[in-house]
Amino acid sequence: MRPASADGERDAEIIAFPTRSNLVEPTLPTVDKEAVVIALRETLNEVATLTKSPETSEVAEVPTQPKALRKAHNVSLHALAARGQSLGEIEKRLRYKELSNEVIAVEIARLSEAGLIDDEALAADLVERWGVRQGLGRQAIASKLRQRSIAPEIIEAALSVVSNQDESDRLEEVAADRARKLSGLAPAVARRRLEAFLARKGYRGSHVREVIDRVLA
Repeated sequence: MRPASADGERDAEIIAFPTRSNLVEPTLPTVDKEAVVIALRETLNEVATLTKSPETSEVAEVPTQPKALRKAHNVSLHALAARGQSLGEIEKRLRYKELSNEVIAVEIARLSEAGLIDDEALAADLVERWGVRQGLGRQAIASKLRQRSIAPEIIEAALSVVSNQDESDRLEEVAADRARKLSGLAPAVARRRLEAFLARKGYRGSHVREVIDRVLA
């Protein structure tokens, strides 16, 4: 500090401010743009991987789980209201609606526990219905059950109740009924049409030809 002057006033202290010429500008680090781009790309790849991982997917689905379960149940009940459904048919319908495996498993378990889907009971009912009411043979019934997505072992068990005698009696009845409707046709035409009709019903083999000979005689 400068001393006071004679009149008691202190001389103003002159402070030297730095000029642009004597300022030392800070040195900024050099940015490697290529390295930054690579780092960002790696980060994005990591995020994408986590998003697609099973753990992340399961966590993300938790908030929407109740809604998905309600949707699955509505789809199932709508299908069951139209007709009996096999487990495979219900599963196909739920997958068509793009529901998760977890939701499908929960819904199928719930329907099975409630007795709303029972492949054994369904197969037994269809064997009776198609055999007695429609006159189908075992081959045709087995084919239709496969189309209903019923497991082979369940189909085999359901058809085991149809004896060879039952099959033979049904063939005779179906063939005789159809032959009466073909009585106005030429013998060759009637035979050809009867053979085709019985084949569609699931009856084939030498025994069928014997029955045709008998009912057309």
